[in-house]
Amino acid sequence: MIKRFAGRLATAYSDLPRGSTFRKYLILILVITSLPTMLIAASSYLIALGQIERETAHVQELRLKRVSEMMDMQLAQLQLMLNQWSYHSVFDPKIRTVDFIDDFKFTAELDKMLLTIQMTNPLIENVSLFLDGHSMVFNQSQGPSRLGAADAAPYRQLMRNAKAIFWSYGLTEGEDGNSSLSLVHKLPVAGVAPYGALVVDVSRKRLKDIISENAGSGQLETAFIVRGDKEWITPAALPGSPERSLQEALQAAVLAEPGEREQREQSNPFLLEWMGETYSVSFGRLTRTDWTYISAAPLSVVTGPVRFMSRNMLVSGGMVFVLALLLSVVASARLYRPIRHLSQLFRLDKRSSMDEVTLIERQWRHLSTESEDLHNRLTEQTPALREGFLMQLVQNHLYYLDEGELRKRMKQLGWESGERGFTVMLVQIYGISNLEGRFSSNDQQLIGFAAANIMGELGGARLEQSEVLNFQDLSVALLTSYLLAEDPETVRAGLQELARELSHTLHSLLKTRVTVCIGKLSPEISLIPRVMEEVKQAVGYRRLEDENQIIDLEESVRESRAAVDYPFGVERDILQSLRLGNREMTTELIGSFLQELEGEKGREGREYSLRQGAMQLLGSILHTVLQSGVQPLALFNGEHLFEQLIGLREPQDMLRWFDTAIVEPYSSELKNSHTHKLGQMVGVVQNWIEAEYMNNISLEELADRLGVTAYAVSKAFRLETGMNFIDYLTQHRLEAAKELLQNSDLLIQEIAERVGYQTTYLNRVFKKYLDMTPGQYRECSRK
Repeated sequence: MIKRFAGRLATAYSDLPRGSTFRKYLILILVITSLPTMLIAASSYLIALGQIERETAHVQELRLKRVSEMMDMQLAQLQLMLNQWSYHSVFDPKIRTVDFIDDFKFTAELDKMLLTIQMTNPLIENVSLFLDGHSMVFNQSQGPSRLGAADAAPYRQLMRNAKAIFWSYGLTEGEDGNSSLSLVHKLPVAGVAPYGALVVDVSRKRLKDIISENAGSGQLETAFIVRGDKEWITPAALPGSPERSLQEALQAAVLAEPGEREQREQSNPFLLEWMGETYSVSFGRLTRTDWTYISAAPLSVVTGPVRFMSRNMLVSGGMVFVLALLLSVVASARLYRPIRHLSQLFRLDKRSSMDEVTLIERQWRHLSTESEDLHNRLTEQTPALREGFLMQLVQNHLYYLDEGELRKRMKQLGWESGERGFTVMLVQIYGISNLEGRFSSNDQQLIGFAAANIMGELGGARLEQSEVLNFQDLSVALLTSYLLAEDPETVRAGLQELARELSHTLHSLLKTRVTVCIGKLSPEISLIPRVMEEVKQAVGYRRLEDENQIIDLEESVRESRAAVDYPFGVERDILQSLRLGNREMTTELIGSFLQELEGEKGREGREYSLRQGAMQLLGSILHTVLQSGVQPLALFNGEHLFEQLIGLREPQDMLRWFDTAIVEPYSSELKNSHTHKLGQMVGVVQNWIEAEYMNNISLEELADRLGVTAYAVSKAFRLETGMNFIDYLTQHRLEAAKELLQNSDLLIQEIAERVGYQTTYLNRVFKKYLDMTPGQYRECSRK
């Protein structure tokens, strides 16, 4: 048959014309039929390889950025978490005096705290607490253990670091045999000299797993982290293995001399030849540490199929040049190539009896249905995502995003942010305790939820864009936007009208007092946290006597710094009554104190003044309790009293809290303590000083009146007040003289006689305690 076919071809060839035109046409046809294939093969080989290398480099850049951001985020979260835990009360400086053997309750609490810290982040391998004064390390798994001089030396070296939080390398041996990688936070955070440190050992293996999960997974691909001094952060491969050799070559190429490294950074990612293979290498410095992330991928994994296909096409082109009659077969194969590509893309079953076009159509409809379903799910979740994003925005948790990125995310979450400004309106609800049983203290979330719904309805009716943010503490914010081209006065007028409607509606429905604060107009989204902070602070300046109040920060002027209007006399009576253990009188005086701050005597009361005055009173009471010989920490069971007080906004709630949480425990303690007797004695002495300080009085005279020795009175007075009798008398006379110098025009000689001093001795007292004469003090105070 072959001979017969060859004979026919020879016969046909012998019948063809032999002229030059035929030869030209024949050559032209052969070139036309074969040249496209050869050009396609050559371009695929030359152009595609370059394009693939560029795309590989681009993918490496994206992967480097993703891994770097992810690692920075992980390390930032770890540092933030450790910083937050360091403020916990269990790490208070009192820990320096704790006996971990006898105080097993505190030891168990500390053990529980270290375990909690260890479980809060998957990167943490172990958590230890080092106490410098004890030369002790408290480990969650092993408990407290004292260190010898040699073992304590590395820890004490940590205490000499100038930073409060930093990384340490090789402090201990890890579980996998590698030296430890530790994040160290010195304690306490601020205020006194460091007495110890929290040491968090980070798992190198977990770091490597995170990199492996986010880096490429090719057979010869590798990724790892090293320090600037070429120390391994993630575990290195086994010595002598090909992977270890590759890692060392990459490390040497990246961490080269400064001049060579600058060239590497300019061409990052770059190509590296190693053992006959070309690698695309990318690297980057992690912003929060001196670590360098290095990754490499072999180009042959990507370019191998292209090289193989290009060579096959060149061979096919040569065959087509010789066998032009088979061009139709080649053309058919090329025409079928798109269908074959789609078949491979959709992974169609080749054993199916249906044709490829029908299978592709069915698969396409299936993917379209899934895409629509995912789109619907995303639409349903958008409100929750938007609320969470805006909550993070107003709380300044998105400080790392610039203005462009913030506006882009706002648009993705359904807000039109182009050419728009933003502002915040805060609603604060008060007076729940005065509703005569309508609501209980546990109904705060219910009231806040109702207020948020009302604000959402009113804001949606009046504003083009608004979002309600419920802070779950009887404060609800309304974030809204406006066109930058719009008149600010018009925008402000609309917000004021909405504020009045909100105030009236909430007061009518909930029967509570409402304060609405309108923030300043902000042309940038990144300024919203600052506006929110200003609004929160402005609410604290509300007038206590008003039922409802609207505060506009654009129109309000900060209150001038007037003279301090603090009821010092009432505070003095409170402390005196407290020392005597009179609970009823003390509570009554605290009520009078709060009424003074509330503005009962014609003054305009402010919530800010009320809360600041109450906190000042609490500090004075705690000081008095400590002077009486009672430990406040033990008396009040270690509770955060200032944190409890700052959460109260109503005077009635504050008075009730002072009575039950402060006065009652202390009065009970005094009744069962010998300190009560001393306090009564010292109270008599103080009352006598306040009544007779202008006369010539002595400790012996007072001891005779009390029927005790002068030594007993002096000792009791020093234990209760922290100073001796003469110093206390001198301080009282000095304060009286200062008040007369400030508020009267009496001569200095007359003032000295009124406080029980000679003029020369008064000058000597002022020079000793104030480093100035009475006349100089009068001039300074009146300026």
